[in-house]
Amino acid sequence: MASEETFPIHRCVFRNDTEGLTRILKDEEIKKQINSKDNHGNTPIHLALMLDRRNCVLILLRNGCDCVSRNNYGWNPLEEATMLGDMDLIEKLANLKLKAYNNYFNKKGGTLDAWNDILPAVYFKTQIKFKSKIPLIDKVGIKDTQKFYKRGNNFRADYGFSGIDLRGIPRMMKGSMSFIANLDGRGMVRVYLLDNKAKRYTEIYPSMPQSMVESYLKSKMDVKTLFKFYCDVTDLNIKKKSHKGSLFSSNKKRVIRINGNKKYNTDVYKFKDIDMIIRKRDNDFKKLIDANIHSLTNKRSTEFQDKVVKMIIRGSDDNGNPIVKSDILYINQLIPSYYSTYLKENHLSGEEKKKLEEIYDTVIKPNSDVPGGEKANDSNMIQNIKKSSNVTSMVHNLAGSVYNSSKKSSKSLKYEKTKKEPITEEEYFNPENKESLHMGRVMEINEEKKHLKTAFRMWLTKENTFPLNFYHIKPFIDMICIILFDQVNVSIDENNSDRAVYHNFINYVLKEINGSKRFPIKMEIPVFTGTVFQCKYIDLETDEKCAPESLFKIPSDYVYDETVSFKFLK
Repeated sequence: MASEETFPIHRCVFRNDTEGLTRILKDEEIKKQINSKDNHGNTPIHLALMLDRRNCVLILLRNGCDCVSRNNYGWNPLEEATMLGDMDLIEKLANLKLKAYNNYFNKKGGTLDAWNDILPAVYFKTQIKFKSKIPLIDKVGIKDTQKFYKRGNNFRADYGFSGIDLRGIPRMMKGSMSFIANLDGRGMVRVYLLDNKAKRYTEIYPSMPQSMVESYLKSKMDVKTLFKFYCDVTDLNIKKKSHKGSLFSSNKKRVIRINGNKKYNTDVYKFKDIDMIIRKRDNDFKKLIDANIHSLTNKRSTEFQDKVVKMIIRGSDDNGNPIVKSDILYINQLIPSYYSTYLKENHLSGEEKKKLEEIYDTVIKPNSDVPGGEKANDSNMIQNIKKSSNVTSMVHNLAGSVYNSSKKSSKSLKYEKTKKEPITEEEYFNPENKESLHMGRVMEINEEKKHLKTAFRMWLTKENTFPLNFYHIKPFIDMICIILFDQVNVSIDENNSDRAVYHNFINYVLKEINGSKRFPIKMEIPVFTGTVFQCKYIDLETDEKCAPESLFKIPSDYVYDETVSFKFLK
């Protein structure tokens, strides 16, 4: 049995003990555990969001908890809040996440400083496009040319499009947009978005326009499904293609022009045996019940009750999943007076009330353990729900998933659902309990593993023939991946599996391709059968003259306009 000293912050969250949580976080030694993971891989902020402990979430945020990193299931706090549907928490967490990025980029001795040491200035021009054997996709011709400038802690990226038109066949709308990021060396980042054709600009950090905030929050409303994409590179095979041509082909495609007509011979490397794991998380009916159950025990939430009753009368949830007898009894078990109270409050039309009364008479009464259908008074049960020894129903346990490791097939697999009985504090924190228990928020996760039939290809310069090598851009790759994988608060020395996988993978690749002597001029990434994403360098300079300071300032003739943004027409 776990002692009371084990995971004290988690325990306060589990009990919804806000007073205790506030008190123990005043202890500096205990506060050091604010980002620790419990036996099931959840930090206190993850657990608070899973259990919908809003006040606990706010206390943790005020005490500087990590609001970026993922739990062992791969979800970050912002994603947990999105599934919770709390717009206020989503906005708070999004702002704190941006501040975490700010701190990461300004960290002394960090990745940016390392990049400045080896490449203080750089300019490169790249071309991206989708190549496809499918006529429709090839006809769309999605392509663009970007320019990227770096001078110390200042960055600029120029794009040749202003948005995407999704009406009919998708197409990129031509334009001229730029991002400018200035780090002042004193811990502040300012980011601007420019519309160069209209000569207008807006600041998107730290003062994001309200219209942009509202658009972001709107995208998070009523989210029912989240996706995560992972690459399984356990069996990665890196192979250099033979230089031998044939009667019908030559090695001309290995010669790439850059900086005008300067030619560079390349070696082509193929990366094979890569599997893509697609993880899908659904927001379903029972999870909606569990996520809101504590609000039902503290106050009557008419909006939530209306939604649940409408689903029961309709016979299916918002995703079309059927609601069966066990679902109805599940609610009655948790809140015995739920149905009778709702009928008395008379929120329904005549037909709807008749339907609910029929469900009550045919399902609830025959399966109740006392005459009359329900217990006379549920106040004692409601109080017991709040006690730490009897915290009920806000949890569903999920066992870990095992997917088919076959390279030649893909298979959709479900996380197995364990019993829906309440889990106690003792069960959750018992160190002997090694199951992959996931608290409350998730009802079902599906994973699909797809083998990439088309190999990822990279064109690398011959050894020591190019002024730069792979290590000159490695810090840039690190920064992008650290943000994408929610690792801005994770050091390389920490016991973090995602970080270790990335670190080991990138070092393995650089060793296999001899990255200290080669530079990647071109690459092709398979998107789906017959279609690849291609990116290649057109120009590349490292002299400071290629990135003058004037490029990182807003031109004097530009006008501030909060409506500046990339457009998405539907």
